[in-house]
Amino acid sequence: MITWVLNKMKPQMASSPMNSHMASKKMLAKERTIKMISMDIGLPSSSANATPNFEGRGGEVLAAEISNCLSSAYCSSLSFDLTKLCILQGKKCWKLYVDILILECGGNLFDAISIAVKVALRNTQVPRVKCIDMDGNNVEISVCHDMFDCQRLNVENAPVMVTVCKIGDKCIVDPDVAEEQCSVGSVVVAVSGNRFSTVLQTGMGSLHPLTLVDCLKMGHKVGQKLDEAVKEVLKESLRGGDVGFIK
Repeated sequence: MITWVLNKMKPQMASSPMNSHMASKKMLAKERTIKMISMDIGLPSSSANATPNFEGRGGEVLAAEISNCLSSAYCSSLSFDLTKLCILQGKKCWKLYVDILILECGGNLFDAISIAVKVALRNTQVPRVKCIDMDGNNVEISVCHDMFDCQRLNVENAPVMVTVCKIGDKCIVDPDVAEEQCSVGSVVVAVSGNRFSTVLQTGMGSLHPLTLVDCLKMGHKVGQKLDEAVKEVLKESLRGGDVGFIK
């Protein structure tokens, strides 16, 4: 469990444990979230475009917004390397399921979720396939029974999100609940490496084109610094330290 402070942002804490849950715990001020990654074997999708799985109002609308934003941010092969999920090209692959549990909402939800998802994916270990049997179109696989014979996913370019809010004449990052309510409009910028992965406008207001450009520049700059901080946390976790989940 490592705590870091990024310039212009609230203190953050991420837990990257070595356990069988492949889960991560993310705390950003009063924001507390838990992410867990699970996997199954399925058929590779023929399209990178995700279909919204949630409809409704209130929390379901927010869930759909988060789900669609993450799907858009991760749909590019430049953002997330899918090669380690491939079992038999065009036939079988590992399917990842990301479950998000929001324990407490203190604003800046997209940012906290994106960081925790990246940490959880880094904790995910894919079992090695021992053998593959094919009988026509039927494919049967055998997975190695050694629980330590696994490979980690490559999350080097996994995107992190930065929420930029327009309040008055200023653009701010890392807003709390009160600041989000006061904002004219907000832009969620997903940064993957040195490029944009996706951009989402939230809220009811609109932004002037020049203001939008300023928001994108700020989101890109902060996103790169945030990504560097997250990578440093992941490197530190591999050196050893506290093991466990709920602390």
